[in-house]
Amino acid sequence: MFCLQRNFFNPTVPVDERLFYELVRDKQSNAMIDGFRQSGNAELKRKLPALIFQAMFDETTSKSGKKGAWRKQSATRLTGLVVLDIDHVDNPIELINGKWRMENGKLVARDEWVANHHYPLSTIHSALERILLVYVTPSGKGLKIVFKANLAWGNLADNQIEMAKLLGVEADESGKDASRMAFVCKEEDIQFINQELFTYENKDFAEKYNDQYRNGNSNPVNHSSVAHQEVRQVPAENRALAAEPLSLIPLSQQADSSPNKSGEQLLQAPPLTRGGAPNKSGEQLLQAPPLNRGANCFTPPLMRGGAQGAEGSILQAPPFTRGGAPNKSGEQLLQAPPLTRGGAQGAEGSILQAPPLTRGGAQGAEGSNAPLNFKGIPYTEIIAKWWEKQGGVPQEGERNVKLYNLAVNLRAICDNNKELLLQIMSRLGLDEQEFQSIIDSACKEQPKGISKALKEVLESLNNSPLSIIHSPFSIEEKLWFWGEQIEQLSAEYPILKDICKGLKKNQYPAAVFVGGLFLMTLMTRCTYRFYHRPEELRRLNGSTMIIGDPASGKSFATRLYKLLMTPIFAADKVGRDAINAYRELMKTKGANKEKPKKPKVVVRIHPARTSNAQFIQDMVNAVEVVDGEEIQLHMLTFDTELDNTLSIQKGGSWIDKLSLELKAFHNEEDGQAYSNVDSIMQDFIVTWNYVYTGTPIALKKKVNESNFGSGLATRLTCIPLPSTNFEMMERVVTVDYDSDQRLKEWALLLDKMKGELSVQKIVDELYGWTARRMADAQENDSKADEMLLKRCAYHGLNYSAPFIVLRHWNELHQDGEFWCGEFNTDETDWQLVELLTNIHFACQKHYFGAMAEMYFDNRDKEASVNHQRHQKTVEAFNRLPEEFTTDDVMRCFNLKSETAAYTRVGRMQKDGLAVKKDSFNKNGHTKSIYRKTGVVMIG
Repeated sequence: MFCLQRNFFNPTVPVDERLFYELVRDKQSNAMIDGFRQSGNAELKRKLPALIFQAMFDETTSKSGKKGAWRKQSATRLTGLVVLDIDHVDNPIELINGKWRMENGKLVARDEWVANHHYPLSTIHSALERILLVYVTPSGKGLKIVFKANLAWGNLADNQIEMAKLLGVEADESGKDASRMAFVCKEEDIQFINQELFTYENKDFAEKYNDQYRNGNSNPVNHSSVAHQEVRQVPAENRALAAEPLSLIPLSQQADSSPNKSGEQLLQAPPLTRGGAPNKSGEQLLQAPPLNRGANCFTPPLMRGGAQGAEGSILQAPPFTRGGAPNKSGEQLLQAPPLTRGGAQGAEGSILQAPPLTRGGAQGAEGSNAPLNFKGIPYTEIIAKWWEKQGGVPQEGERNVKLYNLAVNLRAICDNNKELLLQIMSRLGLDEQEFQSIIDSACKEQPKGISKALKEVLESLNNSPLSIIHSPFSIEEKLWFWGEQIEQLSAEYPILKDICKGLKKNQYPAAVFVGGLFLMTLMTRCTYRFYHRPEELRRLNGSTMIIGDPASGKSFATRLYKLLMTPIFAADKVGRDAINAYRELMKTKGANKEKPKKPKVVVRIHPARTSNAQFIQDMVNAVEVVDGEEIQLHMLTFDTELDNTLSIQKGGSWIDKLSLELKAFHNEEDGQAYSNVDSIMQDFIVTWNYVYTGTPIALKKKVNESNFGSGLATRLTCIPLPSTNFEMMERVVTVDYDSDQRLKEWALLLDKMKGELSVQKIVDELYGWTARRMADAQENDSKADEMLLKRCAYHGLNYSAPFIVLRHWNELHQDGEFWCGEFNTDETDWQLVELLTNIHFACQKHYFGAMAEMYFDNRDKEASVNHQRHQKTVEAFNRLPEEFTTDDVMRCFNLKSETAAYTRVGRMQKDGLAVKKDSFNKNGHTKSIYRKTGVVMIG
């Protein structure tokens, strides 16, 4: 019994067995894990959904007023599950295989491990029986062991310590909080699972320790917080001593000089001596003597005391300096900074206090000891430089405002990650609740990218101008990520290699969507059934816009157009030649001579500069009989300058095609009835696909706040083409004619495809995908996401269909000049569809998310302005009880006399609002009782 948090902006939800396996099998999450393991980019890991095994949460209200099971320590309900987190393991599978084996679905200790263990066999077996789940973490360098708590051991931290001892491993103390998250893994990373995981609950454990965790105390109750920690070897090149987030060192405490795991003798700090420069009081400071040489340098473990740092952060001791007498090699020894007197009185006198610890030892990528950083610059340095440029660290009276301003700016380099901000920012003396409130407010601000002030800070630390600075996992980083996935899929879909030839990986998404639209246009004789109104046969419709700066490489679209549209070019040439011959003939005929009849031809490709009359005429002419039924073929428009297209179509209704663009996506019916002889008078369905390339400015002219409500935005697939960032394109030495020829051959195949596509499995998967995203939108209370989601499934399937058909071409058969037949889609096909659907949805949010939010905000404002006030008669009628007398009418309608009340009742009876129910005698007078009929009074 445990829960899930998909991201920091959503409340937690319970996890059952079905949802758990859906999470670990999710293709996008698995790709992120693979990407994280290859690149070490921790932002990929932070995008993963997270499981909370150790606690469920009571319903609370978020800062924005939304109710839900938010992940708050104060709302903790312990489950009785404990998570042992083991980090920095080069081969985690080898580690666990050396301790136990699987036998009849249970963990059984290996004899050789038991033989070297100082615990009795029964104790070891009892501990293994508690384990319900073991899996490799997303880094590939750690393990998570989820087990049932032992009430006798103590609380969560106590259980972690005891289980770590029994297994002979070192526990990560950062997992002691009940609300600690564990990022999901891949199904193949699960080494052991017991189905009891999904139902287990220990109410006695919860009853005993809930209050402790709700009060913010996560410390063990039966162990020292550092008793179980081993001393870690510190790399020689890093002389800063990474310490626990503790501050006070008892005078009597000394280091353990026992050998480490490698058999090396650790350095021991000798007794402190007086030395060094006196302090302000004239007192000489106590100074640690030089450390003896050796591979490992450390100070005695720091005892807990002083202010607590940020949750999950690591405080780092100041670096050692060279000083003291030289050793035999003539090299000066590393010397610890002077210790000063301070803190509580100990048994042997005052306690020596280390110099203030600095934040900077926090881990960056999982498995790394590097400080948390942005592009290699530690956040501690960024914050320090920020305060320097802002006139110094804020003092009391200005802390709240300046911390808020810092948080708003840091969001741009923290992916708006509240947890990361809480970790890297200093509290400056504020209590935790007040500080969290500041971060919450900052994270609700509309993201605006990196500010000028922060950019100056980063450039000063980088010692050079930063050519490109953007938020982690920005749209440009997503393009690289999607490009990697497309490259992986090209092994199954070879045509993707030829479509993306000569491009960088971050340009692959644009190429795939352009190629997909051209190929689906060739498949104009194909249909499929969708989950919405499955009785209707759907067509493959698309409208693509590639958006990039001038000279950003949009010419690839022209290459694909010339190669993939070869079959339609050849067919159109016949029609174009016939029309041109007719027009030449018309020029030679005199006024009184018989005019030739205009030929009825098929021309499917039209430039942007085409009149609507000509366009519609050719569209209704483009009809073929397929399997005994007439089918209207798709028209196609391709233009490399969206701005030029918009200028041309401003000429008026004779050329403006907005209404056709809107109706093309669902092949809606349209018609025209003009009086001129050149325009047909006919109803028709709109079958038109189009591709435009253009700049962001041109897209803003096409879709903006004033016309967003038309619905065009959700019908468009807008894919960004990234900036080149001063990089030269690859120098092409040889021309790959074979690639171009293959594209032409594939195009010829799809141009001869007909019939209903057997993609029902894909449609079912898309229904589930849409339902999951709609649930996310509901949790986020985002009507904007709901709007942008509704057509995503159509886009994902339409653009994927040509590639899926080509992959299964061997399953088709020839019927005359066309190919048709059923084929079986599989997991790989769904992977492609899901990728393109995700890309489409992400790009929709990138380009139109803010407009969608504004649309609903403005709509609600306008609705409130137009809200009609209830009239007094309606309000008075609503106040009447279900059964009433004339006395009630006088009171509710504020009438002065009973006569007026009878008049009002009479009007209500005639309007059917009330009927007489009964009568009674009061003071010798008969009075009536009336009853409402349920009819609503119209105000």
